[in-house]
Amino acid sequence: MMLRKMRAAAIAATLGAVAILAWGMLFWSVLYDSVGVIKPDTLDPVIVDALDVSGIPSGTYVYPWPRDTVESKRSWAQNHATGPFFRLSYVREGTDPNSVRKLAFGVLHNFVVAAMATGLILLAGRGMGTFGSRFMLVVLAGLMGTVLIQVGEAVWFHMPLDYVLGTMLYQVVSWLLLAFVLSAYLTSTRLAGE
Repeated sequence: MMLRKMRAAAIAATLGAVAILAWGMLFWSVLYDSVGVIKPDTLDPVIVDALDVSGIPSGTYVYPWPRDTVESKRSWAQNHATGPFFRLSYVREGTDPNSVRKLAFGVLHNFVVAAMATGLILLAGRGMGTFGSRFMLVVLAGLMGTVLIQVGEAVWFHMPLDYVLGTMLYQVVSWLLLAFVLSAYLTSTRLAGE
């Protein structure tokens, strides 16, 4: 019985990972532009050259920052109010966007997320007897994370609304797909290990 339940969980997590991986490839390869998540490459080459010449290491940079003294806090608040404000994730050494390693980590990432959602359903156990209850558990847990992180990006880091809404769209559809796949596969019979 336990072996059947573990097998069902592994199959469910795999199916869920495939679903969100396929959606991610569709969204980030085709749909992102129509949603306006990332602006077209209009970055001034002078900025790109300045970053290259500066020699700054890979990292995430926020301007204005820091705010570790009374004066820097005052300057930070004033510069926030007058602009510009930005957060820059910078990878000096570049990266291969099509590497097998990156794809492998992406698959692993999606599998871990799907396995965690499967674990939620298994922990809830018999109380998850209906498709709707399993579906809502996964969707609500996912939305909790999405709202915390993505809305937090807009509130605390002033990310543009089109970026926040676009990434929220991607994540909400991911949670809906994952919830559907897991809820359909992890029937009451499979949850009982029968």
